Amino acid sequence: MISFTWFFNKRGCSASVHPIGNVPDILQAGNISWTASGSTNPVCTDRAEPNDQNCANFIRVARHLSSQSLLVCGTNAYSPRCREYKYDPAQRNYTWKTDVDGQSICPQDRNSSAAVLFVNNRQIAALSARAGIPRVPAVLEAKPLRTRPEDPTQLAADAEFVGAFAFDDHAYFFLTESAPEKDHCGPRTAATVARVCVNDPGGAPPHDWMWTTLRKVRLQCSLNGTKPFVFTDIAAVSPIMTRWNKAFVFYALFRIKGSPFQGSAVCAFSVDDLIATISDGKPGREKCPAQPTIVGNETQFLQDNSPLSRREVHNYLNEPMLAHVGFDYHYTSLWIDPQVRTVSGKRYDVFFIGTSHGHVIKAVNVGHNSISTVVIEDIIVFPGEDPVLDLKIVRRPGVVTLLVTTYHELVSVPLDNCNWTVRTCTQCIGLQDPYCAWNKDTTKCESLVDQAVPKNAVQEVASGHSLECPDEFSKHMKNMKFPHGSDPWAIDNTASSGRATPHLYSAHTLGFAITFCIMGSVVIGFGIGYWYRHNQRKDMAYFNYR
Repeated sequence: MISFTWFFNKRGCSASVHPIGNVPDILQAGNISWTASGSTNPVCTDRAEPNDQNCANFIRVARHLSSQSLLVCGTNAYSPRCREYKYDPAQRNYTWKTDVDGQSICPQDRNSSAAVLFVNNRQIAALSARAGIPRVPAVLEAKPLRTRPEDPTQLAADAEFVGAFAFDDHAYFFLTESAPEKDHCGPRTAATVARVCVNDPGGAPPHDWMWTTLRKVRLQCSLNGTKPFVFTDIAAVSPIMTRWNKAFVFYALFRIKGSPFQGSAVCAFSVDDLIATISDGKPGREKCPAQPTIVGNETQFLQDNSPLSRREVHNYLNEPMLAHVGFDYHYTSLWIDPQVRTVSGKRYDVFFIGTSHGHVIKAVNVGHNSISTVVIEDIIVFPGEDPVLDLKIVRRPGVVTLLVTTYHELVSVPLDNCNWTVRTCTQCIGLQDPYCAWNKDTTKCESLVDQAVPKNAVQEVASGHSLECPDEFSKHMKNMKFPHGSDPWAIDNTASSGRATPHLYSAHTLGFAITFCIMGSVVIGFGIGYWYRHNQRKDMAYFNYR
């Protein structure tokens, strides 16, 4: 059996698919090259701008069908195709066996979004709107089932999908779409979850093309649960669910669009809250039917079974796990390493967040019944400030690494930097990194990634300090007198680790910053308008306003 971990960024890899073996220090496992078919190039030439990079073949789907076969789908110069490849262990090579149309599973270009699930031998694909004349609206389908074209109650034509996962008997798709039900000035979008039963049998003929289990609910990631500061657009979702504070949660990344500043946040959501809200309080909605549903009157059926829930799912504890508001960068991608076990036996979720200026932020929430997020480090992965498009932790025998991609590069980054700049016990403990612990026997800060915990290990992720540290700093601190109410053990992560970390803003600070930016924009706009009107008044004197 072949056991490869395939990796390609969600925006596509031109002309080839590579296993993680092409990353330095990881054994090369194989390579597949597949260029755009010549017969489609004229179509690409007619439709695209000169030198359009989308006239290549960008790989958007890659998945094992069996122990020796692989499904690969590419954009193929605006004409998506899918191939099945067979692996020859003797030759350590792949040959393609079938080549079929991929319009129903693969986007047309590297920038269009899509989410595809293979569950119980069924393919469920969500494709965003595709350019062309006429424009093809977004669709959620599992042949022969599909959403109704141009029906905003089922799926807005401009829906942008960012991810999906399966849970129990359901498939969940995450997207941003126009929200016509919002009573808001100007265009309004909303982060949305669409759910269908994996085994949805459809309607009875002639409605056997209809989803009968489609449900939708809006997600709200906001500061302190207040609507004025809602991060409206979902940008990424972690496919990994985890336990936290007795709740089963998943994490998603959100952004604010159409604003003078760049705002982004990572929020947690309770799976139980999602299931209860998407069912809209109607019994039986969480169950999947075994037989086709008799639709009768199609219009009446759709009215009686409106997929959108009347309520929203709010972020867990009504606060983001981490947020950034400013003019310099925003979050772009997310990966979670769930339930990392520490020396004390406690477990923490570790966040890896890619940014638009080529950084990866590593953070951990040390709160138990509340959110108290610590930024462990801010890693400059791409000095050229290329946006990070995708993140993935890969675990193979002897190798554990974080893969980081842009449009042009794939970089392997270690999960920790425990022994790079850390020299003392206090510095090591001050990192508050679940991957790092101080070994009193070797007097070194050692990595716990894929390693057994040393017998005399010291680690305090929650507090960032320990009286067990024997270094000179700790000895002196014990004997010093401090003003009443001060904390001698407060650790500055930036100073102790030698690495710059971004500011972690409280909800109140972020709220003030957003309000200040909005008010500043209004004042500046008013000033410009007043100046223009005042200086143009003479030129406009000949107008006779009645």
